[in-house]
Amino acid sequence: MPELRWGATTNPGRVRSENEDTFVAEPMVFAVADGMGGHQAGEVASALAASIIRDRLANGSVNEDYAVAVVNEVNAAIHGAARVDATKSGMGTTLTALAVLNAQGDQPEQLVLLNVGDSRTYRFRLGRLQRVTVDHSYVQELVATGHITIEEARTHPRRNIVTRALGIEPSVRTDMWTLPIVRGDRFVLCSDGLVDEVPDDEILDLVASVEDPQSLSQQLVDLANRHGGRDNVTVVVLDVLDGADPPDPTGEMPIDPSWATTAVPIWESNTLAPPTAPSGNGDAAPGLAAGASFIASRDPSTMPTMPPPAAPLPGAGPDIEDPPIPAPSLPAAASMQAPTEPMPAPQAASTPEPMPAPKTVTSKPRRRRLTGGLALFIVVLAAIVIVTVTLISVHERSGYYVGFKGDTVVVYKGQPEPFLWFHPTVNQVTALERSSLPAAAIAQIEQHVVFDTVDEAVTNLQLVAPPTTTTTVVVTTTSVAATTTVPTTAATGSSTAETTTTVPSGP
Repeated sequence: MPELRWGATTNPGRVRSENEDTFVAEPMVFAVADGMGGHQAGEVASALAASIIRDRLANGSVNEDYAVAVVNEVNAAIHGAARVDATKSGMGTTLTALAVLNAQGDQPEQLVLLNVGDSRTYRFRLGRLQRVTVDHSYVQELVATGHITIEEARTHPRRNIVTRALGIEPSVRTDMWTLPIVRGDRFVLCSDGLVDEVPDDEILDLVASVEDPQSLSQQLVDLANRHGGRDNVTVVVLDVLDGADPPDPTGEMPIDPSWATTAVPIWESNTLAPPTAPSGNGDAAPGLAAGASFIASRDPSTMPTMPPPAAPLPGAGPDIEDPPIPAPSLPAAASMQAPTEPMPAPQAASTPEPMPAPKTVTSKPRRRRLTGGLALFIVVLAAIVIVTVTLISVHERSGYYVGFKGDTVVVYKGQPEPFLWFHPTVNQVTALERSSLPAAAIAQIEQHVVFDTVDEAVTNLQLVAPPTTTTTVVVTTTSVAATTTVPTTAATGSSTAETTTTVPSGP
């Protein structure tokens, strides 16, 4: 298990009373989910996503495919929950998550980064803050095509419209990268409540100067609230204390994402042209978007003194394969850099025409109130459905009858003919076998006569059985208990605490 240190903070902000954000901060998995949907449905969606991510990845992931499959499971769970509860219709959540991939053969432990929506993951390494994930949002597409700048995107009136989220559709495409675990890397996972309020250069200032990850997460949340706090804000900070040696700061580290088989490269999934390379003066091309990295850089010599290598901090992200990092002797600057490989220019003209809205979008403030008549209709319809399902359930689970399970005579509870998902269950198992019964008794049992009580069913069975046969009804109950010991190691600073959790298993 890698040596990690982390902190997490969430806050509803200064405008909203509810907090629809949820985070995960466990030894092997870290995530931020930003819920969406009225009537507290956003809280339900983000909490459901966090719960599944925590349960499935808390002990590490076997491989990338499994990690992506977990995200698909989250999507299906939220979509299914919305379909069965009209008050949760349209709910969804964004997700950005980092999880540890277990070592496989010669492959050491790695990190897997998963992203859907506009929550973000940044990596801080060697004095640089790099935006690793790409927002699935309407304004990001406007930035990608050169219609607006990155700064304008932060205050754009449609900045809360996302083009991809969990739970909205039956299936979803997940952006995924695998990253080596590099000593000294620091990751910042956050909801858009931070980045919509605080520019990246101000985030960099705190990330580079605050050593403790818990203190950093709190200070970033406080900074977002000082800037307005118009949305819920959640920040998870992860520091890598031990791992592979960091790369040579003078070398080139091109971005090289590793896509899951179910994912689509960002260029294709967003149907956008990749950005042009930055110009000679260090300014980024206007099309810095899908797949390109945002870098806010500064001369390491101008940064606050950082801890020595013995306590490597702040951690930065693994080899997501960075854009080229200039030597420390370069003058201080704040710049954006695209990947080192030449990219075709974006197709937006110098005077772009208005861009139409994406075909499928989901807006996050969506707090519309239902009209009185429509609300009443939904309530009545829901009541009818609930009553109907309840009556069917009561009927299908009532009564007892004698039948065969294989060659054994058993007493079933419920109706003989299954209906929908209602099936009869074995209530009692007898010592009688089909082979020991005469044909008349077998025929009578196969009529599946339903009785009100189990005693009536057993009495009838005794009448059906031949006089020379003693009928013994045996109730079988299977109970299996087991415990699984899961070691959990939490590293904080230079001290390491190890706990053992006993988890009941069965039946």
